[in-house]
Amino acid sequence: MGQSTYLRTLTQKSVMKFGKYSDITVKNLLDLNKTTYLRWCYYNCSEITFTEDILELIRIPPDFRIEKPSKCPDKHDELNIILWGKISPWKKFRQESHRRRVRKGKVIGATYSRIYKNKRGYLQSKNHGH
Repeated sequence: MGQSTYLRTLTQKSVMKFGKYSDITVKNLLDLNKTTYLRWCYYNCSEITFTEDILELIRIPPDFRIEKPSKCPDKHDELNIILWGKISPWKKFRQESHRRRVRKGKVIGATYSRIYKNKRGYLQSKNHGH
């Protein structure tokens, strides 16, 4: 049996029903200023599109829109580079600082996890089937 293409056109009242904001409406995401996430969904989810007013709100110009159902992550990266150039230097600094802290936390977490998994108590509990 062939696959059918299911295209969802989301409005402001639509609930996402997938991802980390699965139970939140598009309007709530716009209020939370999650436009980057909505742009990512537009370019990386082939079955998701938005109404014209939402595409304007999340800053996708007409020449960067794609035919749906399809995805184009390269266009998303290209648009982000253009929009990134329009961001103030202070906001760029804050975002880079946040990314640095997140990366550092991931490295520390992975190191701790590796150390913990070699501890006697952890290995003993694994041997006992826990």
